[in-house]
This record gives sequence, C-alpha cells and structure tokens, in this order.
Amino acid sequence: LIYSFLVFCLISSSIYVLNDIIDVKSDKNHPLKSKEKPIASGKIKLKFALLIFFIVTIFAIYLLFNNKIILFNVALYLFFNLSYIFFIKTIPIIEMIFLAIGYVIRVDVGSKVINVESSYLMLFSTFILALFFICLKRLGELNLLDHNHNVYNTRKVLKFYNSRILKFISLMTIFILSILIFIYIYKINIQLIFSFLFILVFLFRYYIVTRNTSLGESPISLILNDKKLLLLSTLILFASFLIYF
Repeated sequence: LIYSFLVFCLISSSIYVLNDIIDVKSDKNHPLKSKEKPIASGKIKLKFALLIFFIVTIFAIYLLFNNKIILFNVALYLFFNLSYIFFIKTIPIIEMIFLAIGYVIRVDVGSKVINVESSYLMLFSTFILALFFICLKRLGELNLLDHNHNVYNTRKVLKFYNSRILKFISLMTIFILSILIFIYIYKINIQLIFSFLFILVFLFRYYIVTRNTSLGESPISLILNDKKLLLLSTLILFASFLIYF
C-alpha cells in the first residue's frame, strides 16, 4: 500500500513540476501564481526544477517496474496528463474533462492498492465532483479578468469561456452529483442521507462563494479559510464515520 502510494505520488509530482516548467512564462503574468508558485516566483531556479523533474521521474519509473500493480493506471495517468500539458489545455471543455479524468484515475489507484474494486458509480461521481471544482476554478480565473486583463496570457483557453457557461456547468454538476450520491445511499446505506444533506449544503455554499470571485482558483485554501465550508466538511466526515463505524 505505502509502496504504491509513494510511486503514484512521485509520478504526480513529476507531472506537476513539468507543468510548472512549461507554464513558467504564463505563470509569471498571473497575479497570484507569480507569487505562490516556486518556479514562477523565482524561489526555485528553472535549471534546478529540471533537475528535480528528472530525478523524481527516474526514481518513480524504477519503483514502478518493481511493483507493477498500478502500471496500467500510471500509464493512463501519464497519457491524459501529458496530452493535457502539450495539446489539450487550449481546447475548451475537453481540457476540463482531461483534468477530471486524472482524479478518477487517482481514486481507482487507491481502490486497487487496498484490493477493492472501484464501482462505476463511485468513479463517475468522482469525475463529476472534480469537474465541479475545475469549472469553478476556471470561473475564478475568468472573474480575475475584471481586475487584471493579463489573465488571458496566463491561460489562453479562457478566451473561449464566459461566466454564464461555467456557472451553468457548475450547477449541472451539482444536480448530477446529487442524483449519483442519492442512488449510492439508496443502494448501500439509507442512513447516509444525513451526510447527503451536508454535502448538498457544502456544494451550494462553495458555488455561492466562488461564482463572482476568484476564490475558486485555490479550492483547498478556500475550504480551510471559509469557516462554514470547513465546518460542513467536518460534519460530512463525522456523520459518515458514525454511520459506518
């Protein structure tokens, strides 16, 4: 379990480093990324970042071929992420789908290493949830245009989006995810309905907070800094834990 987790963490890290290396010029034009991202901010030199990328990649490949349990998942993950980095990131909608699939693969890896078969319902729910966060991330970047017109230089695909489309997709993901979660609860454990209510409130709260701001650009930071979202996240975990255990 730990071995497979380490391998996938290293693969994911190498992809993130590669993406930051390729996007370094555009990240420098971004008002937030230019300060927060190590390479764009100058905290880490480009040559050193390349060195880190090669070392992490070589080490990950070595470990992977000594433990081939997740080889297929890693191959899929690399295909979708490298395709995104070099070709797909400028194609509207498709680029969000590719990113969301990456999270589906991560969940499937987690299931595989603990010898649990991923259900289609769980994987599709993961895809929709990821699409929800990614869509509102794009909306946050688009909202930043009101204050900084250089944002198009940081992500070219934004010129193909508008706030109405992104808000519509976000609301549709909430609707679809609600149906999927309800089906899961009905099939597995009806007592999870209490968690379902907290999840719904969380999703709508997150949407309301991000729809007209740039806060959706950093989902984890937003959840940790918004007391209501943090409380709802805790209640979801606590309610689910009580019901299961």
